[in-house]
Amino acid sequence: MLDEQADEIVLGADDRHLDFRLSLMRNVSENGEQLVLTTVVQVHNLLGRAYILAIRPIHDLVVRQTILRLPSSLEWSSRERESQHDAPLSGGRAVGV
Repeated sequence: MLDEQADEIVLGADDRHLDFRLSLMRNVSENGEQLVLTTVVQVHNLLGRAYILAIRPIHDLVVRQTILRLPSSLEWSSRERESQHDAPLSGGRAVGV
């Protein structure tokens, strides 16, 4: 993790060939909440360019499938948190999320 703010987390890695950043930003408006994912790659040399060209088709497919599954994952996560909200701890206390 490179940076963490109240509404954004930035992950990334640097290499001789390329630098990668992934931003996960929570956007709250009168219309509700959005999760904005942004990726940035800075290529440094020919090997970095070749790597990006090689993974691009697979990367696009994986990202597209992940985004399509995300709503059901978020629904499951929400239901899981709700079910854990009233689960007692060993000391008999309720867990609040």
